[in-house]
Amino acid sequence: MELVDETLSEEERQHLEAVWAWLDENTVTVPEPNTVTLYDFRVDWSNWSGSFRIKFDDVLHEDRFQFSDNGTGKVRFSLPMFVSPLGAPASYPALEISKRTREAIQRALDTTFPKITPHGRNRKTGIETTVSTPITDRLTSDELTKAKNLVSSQFSITQDCN
Repeated sequence: MELVDETLSEEERQHLEAVWAWLDENTVTVPEPNTVTLYDFRVDWSNWSGSFRIKFDDVLHEDRFQFSDNGTGKVRFSLPMFVSPLGAPASYPALEISKRTREAIQRALDTTFPKITPHGRNRKTGIETTVSTPITDRLTSDELTKAKNLVSSQFSITQDCN
């Protein structure tokens, strides 16, 4: 990558180029799979967050993917990250996946976890939901029990990427 920022010193420019070279060498590019399988979920039910492992077709990826409530009522996932590689003051994805692969992972999560009350003020009731609102106030106890029973230690879900 060629850097054009004229405000960088030569030392900063060299460090940034070293970081980009390191990322080029260490970032895994996942070929477009036919399926993704999410499994080995670890869930913090009180925070509606956790992690899972993933197989791209039959290839296991070593790192865990994180997921959490992002305020919309659905869980969203994040890719494994490199944190401050070579001391850079930033984090970068440890792998690259296609848009179709991202969409398949999201569909699997949407199927697995029910939608909860999103953040904001309910126009009908006037009740405001925030990050501090307990999950038990954002989801019926039946839905929570059903989700907990589904996402057992043996649970996995496979989604087509097509």
